[in-house]
Amino acid sequence: MPAPEPVIIPQPSRKSRSRIRKPVIDESDPTLRVDLGVNTCPHCGSNVPDTLYCIYCGKPLNPNNIVEEKEEEI
Repeated sequence: MPAPEPVIIPQPSRKSRSRIRKPVIDESDPTLRVDLGVNTCPHCGSNVPDTLYCIYCGKPLNPNNIVEEKEEEI
């Protein structure tokens, strides 16, 4: 007696999968304000990500947060 044929389960098409997904943030909402962590460098005026130093001029974005290292005598 031959083995029975395996059952084939139909997979949803790519089109139907994309309909199932919904965006996490509704970008069409005009009242939505998202903080992307973008600052303006006080030295060169460039818009930079929220980091310690400006990626364009290399100066600290907030000089008050920078701790200077003291040199030790040997």
